[in-house]
Formats: sequence, C-alpha cells, structure tokens
Amino acid sequence: MPDDELTQALVDRDIRPDAARVAAMVSGGRPGLALALATRPEVARVRQAWLSLPERVTARPGDGFALAEEMMATLEPLAADLAGEEGTAEARDRAKKRATQSLLAGGLEILASFYADGASLQLGGPIRNRDVSLPSLTTVPPAKAVANAHLVLDAVIDLAGNLRATPVLASLFTSLGAE
Repeated sequence: MPDDELTQALVDRDIRPDAARVAAMVSGGRPGLALALATRPEVARVRQAWLSLPERVTARPGDGFALAEEMMATLEPLAADLAGEEGTAEARDRAKKRATQSLLAGGLEILASFYADGASLQLGGPIRNRDVSLPSLTTVPPAKAVANAHLVLDAVIDLAGNLRATPVLASLFTSLGAE
C-alpha cells in the first residue's frame, strides 16, 4: 500500500498520526507489519536488532556465534508469545518452532533489505528503510552489499531446509563481516 493510505488506515485504528506515519514508512507498504510496528513495541525492537547487525558483524567466528545467540534470545519471547499457551506441550513447542522460523525469515528479509538499500542508495536508487541513517547505509560498498544480500537470502533457504538456526546465523554473520 502507498504510505499515505497506510498511514490513514493506521490513524483510523486510533494510532497517533506521527507513529502511524513512521510505521507506514518503514513497513514497505505491508499493512500487517505496519500495524505490528505501531502497536507492538517488541516488534519494533526486533526489527531494530536486525538492522543494527551490519554495524556489529566481524569476520571472527566467535563474534558471529555470540551475535547469533543474541538474535535467537531476542526472538525467543516474541516467538513464545506468537505460539500461545493453548494445547499440549508438544503442540506449543511445534507452534513456537514455526513462529521462530517465521521470525527468522522475516528478520533475515529485513537484514537483506538493509544491504539492498545500501547498494541502491550508493548507486542513486530508492531505499526501503527510510528510518536508517544514510551514513550507515554507505558503510558497505555496493558490490559487497549486493553479495551480502545474497548471503542473507541463502541463509533463509538453509533455515527452510531445517538446518539449526544458531550455526546458520553464526556462519552468516561471520561471512557478512569478512572483507
């Protein structure tokens, strides 16, 4: 949806106009994400955690593993909340695993969008994450930003193949930090 229509839809749901405008701007036109960003602070915190990663990655595997554990810990409360408390323990565990997989895929999409924005900005194109500082989007050269976006999307495929999340993320973060 266009930002102005999405902003108005959020205002119609009693979201403050300034909060609605920001949520619409950073949601990429996705109403569900805009609503979650405007009404659930934990969703906005998770998004910011993903967007902060490019400035924190290094080529050291230990750092990659620490960041992976941190991201999994960041996602855990939201995944538990999304899974709910209904059903058997086994059903709740399956629901939490599905919620975690969904949050990981969405988070990796956010991370890939950071790198895509960096390449686009430096080559004169539009950006999606307009709330990210422009200097931070220029820290990675365009060719490396495109390569990094591909690495992130490859990690989505790895996770869809039921590989363990922490090692996949650790490897990804280490690769993103490599020169």
